[in-house]
Amino acid sequence: MSRPQGSARLADATEGLEQARVLDRVVRTLSMAVRRTLPPGPVKDALH
Repeated sequence: MSRPQGSARLADATEGLEQARVLDRVVRTLSMAVRRTLPPGPVKDALH
């Protein structure tokens, strides 16, 4: 079974972002800020 063309492009883009090591530092910094800012609860749990 093949995916619709738009879905395949989205999957390729997502895979590319996942492998983009250049973004690691930025994502780590943002993740730490979000973890420090959000109060305990379901939203913070969902992002964990």
